[in-house]
Amino acid sequence: MTMPISFAIFLSILPTIVLSSEVVDCPAGFELTFPGKPNGECQQKPKNSGEFGTTYGSTLDECADRCLEAYNCVAFDWKSDVGCALNTRCDFQDEGDGYLSCRKSQPGGTTDGCPSGFELTFAGSPNGECQQTEKDGAEYGYTDGISLDACASSCLDDSECIAFDYHGDACYKNKRCDFQDVGDKYLSCKISSTKSVIWTVTQDWTGEQWSKTPSKVRSFKGLSTDKFHLECVYSAFCEERGRGTTEYWLHNQDGIIFPGGGYYCCDQRDASGWTLNAEIATPVEWTVTQDWTGDKNPKTKRKVRTFRGLSTDEFHLECRYSKYCEENGHGTTAYWLYDQRGNVVERDGYFCCEQDIYSNIDDWTLTATSKPLSSDADFEIPNMSAVEESMTFQVLRRVPTVQILAIIGGLSMVFYVFRAFLPQNKYEEIQDEAI
Repeated sequence: MTMPISFAIFLSILPTIVLSSEVVDCPAGFELTFPGKPNGECQQKPKNSGEFGTTYGSTLDECADRCLEAYNCVAFDWKSDVGCALNTRCDFQDEGDGYLSCRKSQPGGTTDGCPSGFELTFAGSPNGECQQTEKDGAEYGYTDGISLDACASSCLDDSECIAFDYHGDACYKNKRCDFQDVGDKYLSCKISSTKSVIWTVTQDWTGEQWSKTPSKVRSFKGLSTDKFHLECVYSAFCEERGRGTTEYWLHNQDGIIFPGGGYYCCDQRDASGWTLNAEIATPVEWTVTQDWTGDKNPKTKRKVRTFRGLSTDEFHLECRYSKYCEENGHGTTAYWLYDQRGNVVERDGYFCCEQDIYSNIDDWTLTATSKPLSSDADFEIPNMSAVEESMTFQVLRRVPTVQILAIIGGLSMVFYVFRAFLPQNKYEEIQDEAI
């Protein structure tokens, strides 16, 4: 009895389909391109337009190794009796064709070859670096011998970096991208437009008059794609003082007003005199050392403070009222550490500002170093501006004077009860630690 040709063909291909579909686990470093669907290759529109590097007779592990070595391979297709094909992208699955399709494992499940938090700089086109009109005019920070993830982290930690180019083990960062240098084998990834970041925006006055106008610094969460400008918004403060009816507030491109309050009435200063400097900040742990460099008392003990802040923070000393200094005849203020937003760093001072040889603030130096916080560390953005009133003062200003005096009296009573049971030498130690 002769077997029909069509049935014979069916039987010949059946074992192949079964054999390939039996292999449902992707090698280490890979996952199913289409979760829960092991039978079906990665396909594109137009057909096979993202497929390359086809080899015949490759094993599953060999196919995976070839994909790992190819910077622009995001997924591979493998069939036991055919071989291996690599893909630059996956538009849909060709279900049931007997191929096992595996993609490179990425945090967040991305399939475009870019690490988590990034996307292709040029959508659908992974082969080609970010380039500028003046060649490499905004390219910087070349590093070699690093991984793709390390290259991405370097870009995220740099406020000027908007995209990176990676090939082999070489990494370049870019401040802007004017066009793609197609086909030069570099993978170019930009920071995802949906990525949440911390911004520090400084508003500076650059007009010819009032050159000593203090800067306004705001820190807040936003998107990596945010752009900022000033707009005039109604202000009762300005109206009550006869300075027009509006004040400069910070907006993004979508019209969202950011925290930190307004700054200066619009009728007071022309908008052209203001400049904005925006930087992406990262949470860090700061160590700030306060050293005495005066000619006398060279062995003065240094003050070291460790605390959490932002990578964009800057620090300086200010003289602030100190009851300890006043009671001990050293004037009325002590040196306190401030950041550029006007936040007091730690609630203590160090040495009185009018204390004999320590009275020259220029003889104090500050050395600040930082290290990144882990991604799972708790962190709250310090957002009080240098020109804003403290929240405590705003609250107290609204409380009747009698109630304020009652509060002060109650606190004083608690202090004197505490002081009565504290030995004199212990009290002096506390004063040394927190002026």
